Amino acid sequence: MTFKCFGDRTGGAEPPPHGDNYFVISLKRFVAATVVLLFVAQGLRAQSSSNTAASTTPRIHYQFPFQTMWDDAVLTSVKSGKPTVAFDLDLVDSASIHLANVVIHDPHLQSYLRSHFETAMNDFASDPPPSVGLDSLRNLGWRLSGLEKDYHIGKRPCIIVIGTNKQEIDRIVFPATLTAKQLERQLDDILHSRNTLQSAINAFWQDSSKVASRSKLIDLFEQRGKYDSVIYHLESLRRDTIHRIDAQNAWGRYA
Repeated sequence: MTFKCFGDRTGGAEPPPHGDNYFVISLKRFVAATVVLLFVAQGLRAQSSSNTAASTTPRIHYQFPFQTMWDDAVLTSVKSGKPTVAFDLDLVDSASIHLANVVIHDPHLQSYLRSHFETAMNDFASDPPPSVGLDSLRNLGWRLSGLEKDYHIGKRPCIIVIGTNKQEIDRIVFPATLTAKQLERQLDDILHSRNTLQSAINAFWQDSSKVASRSKLIDLFEQRGKYDSVIYHLESLRRDTIHRIDAQNAWGRYA
């Protein structure tokens, strides 16, 4: 904005076109406009900062090598014929962070996973800003909780392998305690139906008198939250009159 300065009338200079207050009024308008612009800019800055701060999704979430959500991976699995391996995580928790940064970080393991599975992540640390909309936030919550609800997952982190028929094949309950090679070996066992819950069930019923087989089965059921089966086998074990020590241990667990 340009201001014109007019001389005093008594000096014979050109008089102001709008009276003596022209300069004062224009200056007031300039100041007012400047103040308004400053308030608007400050408001926009505050809104931008608020939206950024509202999103608390950790950076590690975006660095995780598998970004597909579990339900999308299951749908792809039906077409590709490969089972889905879904990582159920909470990437603000130390165990999930260790699994992501140390175990899954291994390039050979990543290559193995991509070649044998449809890979997926289910991260409860996801926290988009409110600007995405309430419907989107609600839908994300349903999708995240859907994996744990549908497959009865009670503890994170957990790795679950889902078949093309959308049924669970097996799971790895404490994956953060494994090395990359150990995890790959367990996943390979699952692919070939070795050392799985189903194989343990089959082995037990071939000779149900073996306490070791029953105890292993109890542990596997407990890890998967199948407490009706846990109680059933503990009840049988605590009535065992031959293996008294195991029966006593069963009494302690049953209580």
